[in-house]
Amino acid sequence: MMNIISKINDKMNKLPKKVVDAAACCVFISIIALTDQLIKSAVARSMTEGQTKPFIDGFMQWTYSLNSGASWSILSGRTGFLIFVALAGISLGAYFLITDKIRHATGFCAFVLIVGGAAGNLIDRLFRGGLVIDYIDIRPWFNFPIFNFADCCITVGAVFMVVYVIFFFEDRPEDETETELTDETGKD
Repeated sequence: MMNIISKINDKMNKLPKKVVDAAACCVFISIIALTDQLIKSAVARSMTEGQTKPFIDGFMQWTYSLNSGASWSILSGRTGFLIFVALAGISLGAYFLITDKIRHATGFCAFVLIVGGAAGNLIDRLFRGGLVIDYIDIRPWFNFPIFNFADCCITVGAVFMVVYVIFFFEDRPEDETETELTDETGKD
């Protein structure tokens, strides 16, 4: 077994970093979308729509809900538009992941979480008649909208994206930065 792992590791070391990064992102995106779908499937099999089961007394419960909109049920019934937005978001995320635009782990995490979550909800919209299964119901002090794992990933990814843009994003590749600096100083 160790011999097989060693051979795989040797082959991975020979691949360009960009290919390895893109492959890793695809694996993590798939894991997020698959996890989301497995949880939603378990909810759909074990509960009826509208049914609630306590989870953390006084704070969180599972409530099986079908949502035709986005967060807070905005754009309810606008399935075609929501599918378009999800596909555009996934495409944009894929573009940033396969190009050298992202140079920091925070950016990779942001895009992986957002694209994985968007893919999980897109699968629902495409194969559940435009409806998304929501089930996480938090009601500590106010009536918060019911949401799901994919929504959590998108939200956490958005927070990572803000951190990435504020602290780590560079608008140009490092090679161009070095070239401009040497041109301005007159040194080769």
